[in-house]
Amino acid sequence: MSRYRPFLILFAFFLLLTGCNNPSVQSESSTEEVSQEPKIEYEIIQSPYPHLSNNARNVWDMCIFKGSLYIGAGDYDLNLSPSAAYRYDLADKKWYTCGAIPDEQIHRFCVINEELYIPGCDPTGDWSLGNFYKLEGNSFVTHRVIPQGIHCFDLVEHENKLFAALGYTTGSTDFPVAVSDDGGKSFKNVKHSGGKKSDVRVYKLFCHGDELYALNGMEIYRYDGEKFIFEASWKNRFVAGYPYYTRISESAYFKGRTYFSTGYLFHFENPDNLQYTVFENAIVTDLAVYDDRLYVLCAKALENGNYLICLTVSEDGKSFETVKAIEYGLPALSFAKNGRDLYLGIGDISTTDDARKGEILKTEVPE
Repeated sequence: MSRYRPFLILFAFFLLLTGCNNPSVQSESSTEEVSQEPKIEYEIIQSPYPHLSNNARNVWDMCIFKGSLYIGAGDYDLNLSPSAAYRYDLADKKWYTCGAIPDEQIHRFCVINEELYIPGCDPTGDWSLGNFYKLEGNSFVTHRVIPQGIHCFDLVEHENKLFAALGYTTGSTDFPVAVSDDGGKSFKNVKHSGGKKSDVRVYKLFCHGDELYALNGMEIYRYDGEKFIFEASWKNRFVAGYPYYTRISESAYFKGRTYFSTGYLFHFENPDNLQYTVFENAIVTDLAVYDDRLYVLCAKALENGNYLICLTVSEDGKSFETVKAIEYGLPALSFAKNGRDLYLGIGDISTTDDARKGEILKTEVPE
């Protein structure tokens, strides 16, 4: 379980109050100013998790898959389980349950070979095995097969193998990545070499072109077909601007670069040359590629106590244009796009039990 929640919350609010000072990383990209002209044009879709409290209602991730919107919820820090997954049918505009989730949080959805997965963030059962969930028909099925999988933060397919980014207990000396070469029926630990395993957790795996990378602490490792080998250190360069439970919220491969959000927008072509794009005084909370465009979601604290939620788009990964701006009382932590329809998942990491946490704002963006 995470033991850093109070520090993360205080750190996040410090960054908001100080204007999200820029990390000390050289960047080839210019500073991007998010729009200051909000248009209040949206409808509110209520959360299917009204029984959860505070941050457990947060929409940690969103995914549109085969005509339905899937959303994340739960709190693995405080052990508040969502118990079940829900999907919002985009045609009839109703919520449906779609399988039990015996984990404390749905924090990420992974689409692998046109199938939908949920990594098991924190099992509610014993810790001898970790879980992942696969949508089979209209319901997620539990696959309890990951040794030492106390936390499974990410799932990635690479070279016809399924990799799981894990979090171990502090006593483990293994590298926190497991691999399956039988389609997820069984997993085994992946070895590593070089560098120094500085953390018992790998929060995110990156498919960068034909290569697979894992970030362990501040060190980046590359998979060579058998093990993860040390590639570069991001110490003193890798900065979290809005930390909430996982160090990296989302990533995307676009135009030869891997982009990822930590509250800031980082990117690299070569892991030895980590760079960032600054969105002035704004927190980057999510990103995704749609129709060969890179979309980045930001939230900017306003003097009136609200937030300016901005969705920006880039054709080249270097210059960004705001395509939607909404003023709201809380930031959006996630988004999903379906044609012109845009869905924003509301949430925050404060200790205030705001009833708006878990709401989904539906609006439109230009084609």
